[in-house]
Amino acid sequence: MTYTYTWTSAEESSLRREDEAGNVAYVPVAEGNRDYAEFVASGAVVTAYVAPPEPAPLSTEEKVNRLLSDYNLTRTELRSLIA
Repeated sequence: MTYTYTWTSAEESSLRREDEAGNVAYVPVAEGNRDYAEFVASGAVVTAYVAPPEPAPLSTEEKVNRLLSDYNLTRTELRSLIA
């Protein structure tokens, strides 16, 4: 079976292993770990970790909607609490 390996973080403490069928497993970098030993013995190349992009900042409308949702409030209820 062929695997593709990718670092899961900049610290390189864990590998993401994916097979041809898209099955994913996470392999800790530890000497006693059988999967890690298999990886080292295979000589496979690891794809570098790429940090996800920063999320776009929320608009005022999105912030209000999140607040309403978090506290299960309507806009009228929120207005009455602020006034």
